[in-house]
Amino acid sequence: THIYQLKLIPPTGFSKEDIIRVPDATIKIQIKYEFEFNLKLSSLLKRNFLLSSTQLRRLFEQGVISLLSGKEPQKYKVKDGDILLMDKEHLLVMMDFVDSFMVKTGID
Repeated sequence: THIYQLKLIPPTGFSKEDIIRVPDATIKIQIKYEFEFNLKLSSLLKRNFLLSSTQLRRLFEQGVISLLSGKEPQKYKVKDGDILLMDKEHLLVMMDFVDSFMVKTGID
């Protein structure tokens, strides 16, 4: 199983095409950053996927997004090397939403 990296500094990651090629139903994403930010997982995901608090809470409750460690994700503060588990289909939908938002607003 391939583990994708979501790097916070600089903000690089993976493409939709990368995710589509993965045969697994669950995608593993490793959090990588150089400094301790004291950042909640929920804040990171809201920023990267343009999710509301309510949407994110539902995704956690449904098990769409979880931590490999089994820790409770809602108030968890991310650490370098943490691995997220995300449902592939939900991840693709979230990436489509972000892409369409960027096109509509003219953000590169």
